[in-house]
Amino acid sequence: MKKFILIVVFSFILAGIFTFINQPQAETVNRPSDKETSNLFESLQNELYEIYDIGAFKTASNPNYTINEIIIPINGSQEYYDSVKDEVESLVKNIIKTTSFKNYSVIVEKNKLDQFFNEKAKDEMDLRYEITKTVHDSLYEAYQNQIGDIGITDSAQQLIIEVNTFFNGQESNDFFKEMENKLNIIFQEKLSSNLLVKESSITIHIYNKYGERIN
Repeated sequence: MKKFILIVVFSFILAGIFTFINQPQAETVNRPSDKETSNLFESLQNELYEIYDIGAFKTASNPNYTINEIIIPINGSQEYYDSVKDEVESLVKNIIKTTSFKNYSVIVEKNKLDQFFNEKAKDEMDLRYEITKTVHDSLYEAYQNQIGDIGITDSAQQLIIEVNTFFNGQESNDFFKEMENKLNIIFQEKLSSNLLVKESSITIHIYNKYGERIN
């Protein structure tokens, strides 16, 4: 009886070992060499950059190389992304099918960085428009028909407001000093919540009708 029990236990142990050995393993991919990666990027650049608006593509893998991806970011609008996504994916798969990257997944995605900068540029444009419109409209109330274009030049943490006028430059210094004071009040009372104004020091340049600075 003891012998029979030992045989049964031994059989279970063997069965467990064989079951463990025969379990399906996650498919791994040998890491491509730097030369192969360089060749891939060159091929992608040659095939994609002249036809599509593509961001910086890259490869990504987990530590044991069981998950491997080629990521292709598409620049531009959602409409453009939708129109070229499948085409780009098919082209990339065709490029890699005879390379060490043939088992990599191809991920074509909308460029998040491009989207971020587009949104940031739009926000900044709106802020600039608010400044120029507010300055122009406010000065026009005080100096009708004498105010031209309002320009903005910005550098690191400095906002230069350029006020072009139709004055001939013969006015007194006090006159333009008064205009400059009005501008400072406009920024304090009407534009204090504008992010460009809040984050920058303001410098005001006033020009006469000849383009000469008069303050």
